[in-house]
Amino acid sequence: LEHWHNITCLNFERRDDEIRGNRIVFTDVDGCASNVGRHPLGEPQFVSLAPECIRLGVIAHEVAHALGFWHEQSRPDRDNYVTVRWENIDRDSKGQFLKELPTDVDNGGVPYDYGSIMHYR
Repeated sequence: LEHWHNITCLNFERRDDEIRGNRIVFTDVDGCASNVGRHPLGEPQFVSLAPECIRLGVIAHEVAHALGFWHEQSRPDRDNYVTVRWENIDRDSKGQFLKELPTDVDNGGVPYDYGSIMHYR
């Protein structure tokens, strides 16, 4: 979280006693994973970081999901910038490369970022 604090205007506060309201809860039960954006019912946003995930890039990536960032390669305009070689993607991972609907994603006019922490290699 210090990484996000250092490069953005975001501040994070540890609250072990807080059980209500918007918050990120870290766990290690399900690999490296987070849903995108805050929970619609105000429930905690879980970020799972199993031991193999404890690397700055992975943690920053999963926290970005919790903050509302989608994968760069899932942008609706993705095909203008990259070619997805579906035959080279494991069947269980193909969903990570599907494009999001333009109504669900707003890139805010930010150019496609090949070096984004949110871009799969």
